[in-house]
Amino acid sequence: MQIVSNEFRADDLRAKQSDLQLQKEKARCVVLEIMKVCNHQEIPIVLVNFSEYWELTNGNGTVAIPAEVGLTAFSVKNGLYDNFSSLIDPGSISKV
Repeated sequence: MQIVSNEFRADDLRAKQSDLQLQKEKARCVVLEIMKVCNHQEIPIVLVNFSEYWELTNGNGTVAIPAEVGLTAFSVKNGLYDNFSSLIDPGSISKV
């Protein structure tokens, strides 16, 4: 039996947090560029988020098993346009 140390899990968590910070910074840069050229208060913004049950790693790489999708559309001036969320049927999951 192989035991995975807490240190490995902490490193994995730090890497995911670092990726999230990078995504936030990219999104911030995009928003700042849009604000330079448009009436940014009226621009519709759509946020999309996916959740996963787990990730499987096999010889071909990592495969995410989708669980849920969420979308929200809004603008600063007009507020919330629409909101949608749904569970995703992953279908048959084969063994790795």
